[in-house]
Amino acid sequence: MPIKNYISPIQMERIEESERAKALLNAGIDLFGIYGIKGTTTRMLADESGSNSAAVTYYFGSKQGLYFATMDHIVDGILEMTNPFIEVIEEKLKSGLNKKEALDEFQNLMEGFCELFIEDNGLERWTNIILREHASPTEAYDIFYDRYYKRTQNIMRELIGNVTDQDSKSDEVMILAHAIFGQTLGFLIARESLERGLKGKKIKKNHHGIMKETIRINIQAMLGRG
Repeated sequence: MPIKNYISPIQMERIEESERAKALLNAGIDLFGIYGIKGTTTRMLADESGSNSAAVTYYFGSKQGLYFATMDHIVDGILEMTNPFIEVIEEKLKSGLNKKEALDEFQNLMEGFCELFIEDNGLERWTNIILREHASPTEAYDIFYDRYYKRTQNIMRELIGNVTDQDSKSDEVMILAHAIFGQTLGFLIARESLERGLKGKKIKKNHHGIMKETIRINIQAMLGRG
């Protein structure tokens, strides 16, 4: 869903020029993540941002408009973090890859996500909204999927299809990509469980190598290249 579908050009100009609008977006990240769009009131958003209820309408048209803009803002941040390594892989795919090269690039992709998910980069703050949308999708999920995740899915499928000689558009490849990516995603969405299992230790740099090597071994095993 393009941002122009729910934010008018005039409102876009207001948002880009206003610190108050940015404060509302930040409030939206926190409150929508905790309470969802139904449980978050305009008053709560205004209070959290140090603004007033009228500001939500002025900048975003409605609470729903702010919710969509919040997801769009989150996707902007994700793209800024992931584009550096995703774009490199996309260029290599265009040039053509043999099986070994495709496997190497798939591992590089997952290691890129692994590094992203275990770094202290603010990504955890966005996770609640994304998980809510996965569990109970609204129109906002279209923003996340169409602008970001669909592209990632397609890259994973193309690389796996290359490695395994399967049709990249097949259900089997889609499920395999989903399963492998889920292992990496667990380091973000289940970090608390991992750290408790580590006897309360916070994930540190010395854990990163173990995580990446574990993912690498699992990829080789699951793609039949071990």
